[in-house]
Amino acid sequence: LATHLSSDFPDAAKFCGNGLKDTTRIASGDPGMWLEIIAQNRAEILRSIDGFEKELKELRSVIANQNDFETLVKLANGKAFRDSLDD
Repeated sequence: LATHLSSDFPDAAKFCGNGLKDTTRIASGDPGMWLEIIAQNRAEILRSIDGFEKELKELRSVIANQNDFETLVKLANGKAFRDSLDD
């Protein structure tokens, strides 16, 4: 996300709040350390990216098709997962 914003929305920092800062927090870590983590977990990271890509395509589709019910379901599922992290 941080890489995308830096190239496509270089002024994003002027408009961001704590939510974006929290979402991109790990991007402020040492790139060399992250390269090592990626190298040691390459297969799992690629599987996760594939799943994320699939989910983004589905979300894009329900939004583009104005399927508000399915959009709401996806948002509720995301909220439930996030809330479970605090348990």
